[in-house]
Amino acid sequence: MKRKVKLFASIASLCLAVALMAFGVYAATQVTYQVKSTVTYASQVAVTWTGKYTVLNSETVTDDTVQPVTGAEASSAQIWNITDPIELTATNNSVTYVFTCTNNGGDEIDVYVTKTSLFENENLTVTAKEKVANESEQDVSWTPTKNTLGSGETYTLTITVTLKNLGTAVTSGNTMDITLHADKKSV
Repeated sequence: MKRKVKLFASIASLCLAVALMAFGVYAATQVTYQVKSTVTYASQVAVTWTGKYTVLNSETVTDDTVQPVTGAEASSAQIWNITDPIELTATNNSVTYVFTCTNNGGDEIDVYVTKTSLFENENLTVTAKEKVANESEQDVSWTPTKNTLGSGETYTLTITVTLKNLGTAVTSGNTMDITLHADKKSV
């Protein structure tokens, strides 16, 4: 009888250990990264703004609400509120945002980006690059550095957010709030 009790206790302990290990693995791979972002497209000139984001190994989501701006809408900005929850896991551990501005007018324009917040969490790595026309890609200076675009040229802003520690959950307090500006070229 004592052997049966010990055998039953050993089996129960083993089952409990396996269950706890399985729960730990599940918790480590189910890290949720909640995107709460606002991107504002502010233009005083004729441009087309577009935006999209891609989760690693997943579908690309494009902002289809942005229309060409003629310059007459200078006092009104277009806003893209990104509120979709993004699941970052061991296989999908990063998200990339790409924003472009194309100069549709005949005159040169100034394009730049400003931020209110940009995913400030010790468990996230954030890189931001910009490319102006045919120049090489550069790190973004978050001080309003104006980039000049000629007629038909394009400005591209790429922001990549990567989860550092796959076993640590990222809270929903992480946000991106940026404004992309297109203005008449300053003299």
